[in-house]
Amino acid sequence: MKKFFGEEEVEVVSFDDVSTGEAILEFRPTTYRGVTVLLFFVPEGGGWSEARMSVNPDISEVSASFVEWAAREARNIIVGDFGY
Repeated sequence: MKKFFGEEEVEVVSFDDVSTGEAILEFRPTTYRGVTVLLFFVPEGGGWSEARMSVNPDISEVSASFVEWAAREARNIIVGDFGY
């Protein structure tokens, strides 16, 4: 799905990892050429309070405002779409 952080397009990819049971969200801003910058995951049987975030180690820095925005978007998706 496509979201917008200000004027920047961000591709948000969501899927369930069948091998671990985790629900996963990847945030890929266009300025990073489709590379996953942030990843949120929820362990099987968990909810938003168990969600964790990972930053791509190949990215030198991510703005705090982008992290804050992505966390809000992830929460809305996880609580709403995934039903956790």
